[in-house]
Amino acid sequence: MRFDNPARQALVPSLVKPRDLLNALSLNAATYTGAALVGPALAGLLLEPLGAGTLFFLNGVSYFAVIFALAAMRDVTTHSGGQHGSLGNAFWQGLSYAWNDRLILALLALSALGAVFGRSYQNLLPAFRP
Repeated sequence: MRFDNPARQALVPSLVKPRDLLNALSLNAATYTGAALVGPALAGLLLEPLGAGTLFFLNGVSYFAVIFALAAMRDVTTHSGGQHGSLGNAFWQGLSYAWNDRLILALLALSALGAVFGRSYQNLLPAFRP
């Protein structure tokens, strides 16, 4: 899940014109945040009548829409970044860069805190009803 958001954000500039980039990124963030807000609330309402198993199944089925949309994309430009190497090497280079830049390290730490303590709580919240 932590790789999903950066990958999705990195794909947007390849899909829209530069003049529409700010609007596209804003719409992408609003859609993601809106789904994170509406999804658990809707699940809380449907948990008792449908059950957790059915809700997890419906959530899994909803990913087919995303897979279909990704498969339908055509003429997406790719960027190699000028360097070729393994994914592991690129990961360690990025980690080294972040370690040496305190601002980026602080932003990554804040993102990790939100991912570990905030997002998981939000996803489990519908199960904790009075």
